[in-house]
Amino acid sequence: FEEHVFLETEIKDFPRKGPIRHFIELVAVGLSRNPHISAKSKRNHINWFREYFKSKSKVLEES
Repeated sequence: FEEHVFLETEIKDFPRKGPIRHFIELVAVGLSRNPHISAKSKRNHINWFREYFKSKSKVLEES
């Protein structure tokens, strides 16, 4: 149960404030409320966003 609902530990390495943090918090809340997705799949979603933002970090820093 805890792995499905408490996803805050998965987003600790995201920025502490700003639009990316706000976005990933919304993603985590949405995933935590979805009982139809496995805990592993939820972590995979968050990891996908982590890798996406890492790959786009140069573009994000310029804007």
